Amino acid sequence: MRDEEKDKTQLIRDLVEMRQKVAELKRLAVQYERTAEELRVSEQRLNSLINAIPDVIYKLDLQGRIAFISDAIKKYGYTPEALIGTPILDLVHPEDREKAAYGMRERRTGDRKTQSLEVRFLSKNRDDVAFELKSSDEAREPAFLVSAEGIYTSSKPKAPGFAGTQGVARDISERKRMEAALQEADRARVLIQTAGAAAHEINQPLQVIMGLCQVLQMDTASDGPRRETIEMIYRSGERVSEIVRKMQHIRQYATKHYVGGQDIVDLDAASQAEKENT
Repeated sequence: MRDEEKDKTQLIRDLVEMRQKVAELKRLAVQYERTAEELRVSEQRLNSLINAIPDVIYKLDLQGRIAFISDAIKKYGYTPEALIGTPILDLVHPEDREKAAYGMRERRTGDRKTQSLEVRFLSKNRDDVAFELKSSDEAREPAFLVSAEGIYTSSKPKAPGFAGTQGVARDISERKRMEAALQEADRARVLIQTAGAAAHEINQPLQVIMGLCQVLQMDTASDGPRRETIEMIYRSGERVSEIVRKMQHIRQYATKHYVGGQDIVDLDAASQAEKENT
């Protein structure tokens, strides 16, 4: 009988202990669900915040492929879902891939990380689109400043703990357009001032030369040996006078290709605005 009582007592203890464990498991399950819900809400808020930012935010895996990219990329013709798994360099303009190879797939952190890297990208709508620019034509296309750094599973950035790259691409297209417009205005101002001053300096001795040619023409017989030379000088003076007139009417900056691959001021195009107004 005593053995049976001991068995019953032990059984009751085991049942009580089991109930306590079940209660603890239920409590942990409720806590887990609550924590999971809080994480979902936090993730939703974070995603909403990221997608509200106009900058393109991206994350790359170990091979430099896109693991995440924010909705801001939609402005350039892509959908984030379609880009998952795409090498980031596939989006970079071929001429900029060499400098973007390490900058956009950055492994460094801290002061050594990539900051303000200027690169051009290819958009979904066009084959050749800029994401920093060199010409006024390119200034119409999107330009970006990229900052990026490596992600590590350890507190110190060591190779074994490398987990990928995170970066931000800021659209500076409007700033580039304004800079290009200011540069164009500055070039036009300098050109107009220089051309005006040069035209004034050339015009005075030119008038003297042409006046002397007219005097020589009157004093030289029509069949004289120097008559043709004097007339050639006068015609050259008229040509220079026309060039001076165009220089005085320059209102914009325009160039054309010249020998040796150089660009020179296109007087006809630069003074075109004046011609259209007259």
